Amino acid sequence: MLLSAVAAVLLIACANVANLLLARGTVRQKEMSIRAAMGASRGRLIRQLLAESLLLAFVSGALGIVLSLWGVEALVSASPLDIPRLRDVTVVAASSCSRR
Repeated sequence: MLLSAVAAVLLIACANVANLLLARGTVRQKEMSIRAAMGASRGRLIRQLLAESLLLAFVSGALGIVLSLWGVEALVSASPLDIPRLRDVTVVAASSCSRR
């Protein structure tokens, strides 16, 4: 049940990011048409947009990892001490989860 709730939140977050990128793209139509009129090829424009999107994705991913590490640490330190194995709670990589 919890996994499906997390998946739904992740799906909503991905839809919001896609919506923001589409809105940003419509705002930048004039810029792209000017670049194309100045001689930029379609491939060059696609590479620029892809590079911007990948940079945004990597920075967001790194920030998400840092925030999750800090968040888990804050939640563990703020929790009551009588919860069993609370100090063993950590953030693990997805590849290490599949080996267990």
